[in-house]
Amino acid sequence: MDVPYSRTMERLMVVHPATGFGGDEGGRFEDEHLTVDFGSGAWLDSQRMTLTRKEQELLTMMAAHAGDIIPRDVLLMRVWGYSREIRTRTLDVHIR
Repeated sequence: MDVPYSRTMERLMVVHPATGFGGDEGGRFEDEHLTVDFGSGAWLDSQRMTLTRKEQELLTMMAAHAGDIIPRDVLLMRVWGYSREIRTRTLDVHIR
């Protein structure tokens, strides 16, 4: 059974301290319900999630910086590669 991506994003929106990982690559984030292995995938309540490449990149970025506020332009630059300020709803669609 696939876990809804939106449910996972809701879990990450909850502010909690970041523990158990190094950086955006090669690390791991764990809390009571969510595990994100930055190199291989994510599990919510022990169920492996099926994610697109962009969903995995966004989830990894947010998990690596759990508890921090990540500016929209930083997410757009790091996950989608946008190099300048542009108007797009891409991030809104992925967070929903």
